[in-house]
Order: sequence, then C-alpha cells, then structure tokens
Amino acid sequence: MIRKSRAAAGIVAVLAVLVAGGCATPRGTSPPPGVASTPVGPSVLRALAVEPKVLLLDEPFGALDAFTREELWCTLRDLHAAQKFNVILVTHDLRESVFLADTVYCMSRSPGRFVVKRHIDLPKPRDLEVTYTSQFTEIVHELRGHIGAMRGKPGVAVPQ
Repeated sequence: MIRKSRAAAGIVAVLAVLVAGGCATPRGTSPPPGVASTPVGPSVLRALAVEPKVLLLDEPFGALDAFTREELWCTLRDLHAAQKFNVILVTHDLRESVFLADTVYCMSRSPGRFVVKRHIDLPKPRDLEVTYTSQFTEIVHELRGHIGAMRGKPGVAVPQ
C-alpha cells in the first residue's frame, strides 16, 4: 500500500511539473510551440519532478530560439519559487545569468577559476521587462567588461 501511494505521489509530482512547464496539457490541446518539442524543456522538468535540493544546469537553453529561451527562464523562475531548490547554472549568456541568478560568478579560461563575483541586486521575482531597464543593462555590461579584460580583448571598460 505504501509503495502505491508513493508511486502515485511521484506521478502527481511529475505531472504537476510538466503542466507547470507547459509540456503536459489537457487532452485535445497542444503544448506551447518549442517547449515540449525540444529535448531541453522536458529534461529540465523531469529533473525537477524529483524535487532536488540542487539542480545543475549546463547551457540548458542554448539551442533554443530567443522567445522560447525567455519563456523557459520564466518557467524555471516560477518552479524555483515554488520548490525552493538551489541552481548552479553554467551559461555563456550574460542576460540569462543576470535574469535568473542571485549571484553571478565569471570564470577565467584554463585553468577555470572564479575571478569575478557579482551579487545581482534586482528585485524578485523578475519579469522579462527588467531586461530592458538601465540597471539590468549596466550589470550585463559590467560583467562583459570583466570578461573582456580577462581575455585581453577590447570591449566595455570595467567600472572602477
């Protein structure tokens, strides 16, 4: 009896996460374009179904178009708020890191070391509209300046 109830609870948890992520919909309707048709959305959502304490994501949205990527940022934001798990997100997308993170770490090339730590002091929960604000853009430019300086490439100056 206990096994059946745990299994049922697991199925309910998986369905709840898939519905929240837009990958499961009521009979006769279709999921949002791009979400269920990519391997990224369902794989992240399946990982969340077991309610992890830590979720490691390595470039999870890199292969997606910009609109789908931003929709999944919001999905991850909402699921994070509901389940309270920790996320380690590896990404080359500075906008993605600033939108999703509380703290952004920039790494050097080989050997990879953390060389910049930047607390993101934007209000939460963050809406996509925040990506168009001067405060958001300044943070992205600041991080880009640090990366450019580490790489010895011209670019945005690092604020002093």
